[in-house]
Amino acid sequence: MDRTIMTVIIDSTGETKDLDLPSHVPLIELVDPILRGISQGAPLNYNLDQLDFLISDGSQQWQKVSGNSTLSELKVLEGYYLRLEKVESFSTASEAQDMMKSDKISLF
Repeated sequence: MDRTIMTVIIDSTGETKDLDLPSHVPLIELVDPILRGISQGAPLNYNLDQLDFLISDGSQQWQKVSGNSTLSELKVLEGYYLRLEKVESFSTASEAQDMMKSDKISLF
């Protein structure tokens, strides 16, 4: 099985880790093992439908990609970055404004 070494970034916590990931597995199937490895057994609180996947080749450009894509399909090379962002949804405009006043949004 082909594998790719890349840096994974959890956006809200700023945690980064270089991981050796399988190239032919959809990103969405890699989330749980990635987060368990980064959190080192800490409880996880996330929904897969609330995550955005972004890829970068190391430049300042980030490309949003589908969680159903594989690293191979995306032509990701070693040294690329994978960023996981939690998508926040708000039921009212005032909730959105309150969240924007907050300094940090915790992913887990």
